[in-house]
Amino acid sequence: MAARGPGLAIMLLLAGAAVAHAGEDYRVVPAEMLRDWWQPAPGNPQPRWTRGIGSESPSGCAAVALRIEPDGSVHQVRIIREGWTPMSPYLHRLLDQSIVRAARTSRYQPGILNRARAPVYTYMVDTIISFTSPNEVVNDAKHKEVAGFAKAITAKCDVPDFVRRVARATDTPMPGH
Repeated sequence: MAARGPGLAIMLLLAGAAVAHAGEDYRVVPAEMLRDWWQPAPGNPQPRWTRGIGSESPSGCAAVALRIEPDGSVHQVRIIREGWTPMSPYLHRLLDQSIVRAARTSRYQPGILNRARAPVYTYMVDTIISFTSPNEVVNDAKHKEVAGFAKAITAKCDVPDFVRRVARATDTPMPGH
């Protein structure tokens, strides 16, 4: 009998869903499992904030979908969800471009579940927190406040049903169906 309900969700999260694309099988892996499949290589670029972005003190997040190839390179990068503070459309585009460029030029090494270097389709959340005052004193209380704020912002860009959405979009049967 096929797994149903929470059991199926847990199975998908543990194994990821296998999807065929262009003659090649790859795993669709939720963001929280990416490090088990692929780990960022040392020296990966961070998004570069174009001059002027900081003047609007943006805070927020972007969920970036990407495909990691067997050689650790990245392809098919796109933003799938955002949650930014208000800013000018021009600076918003610059911020998005910077995040996509950093993701596209990143490299990965196989994780503990992926010694065979299977390609993976996943997403990651990039979070930015800006302070409006450059002279603000950062103490333990402020670190805790920022950590809580970062967690709340990151949650806005979480895609808990990512594996299911990709399977539905590609007409791929889910395991157990």
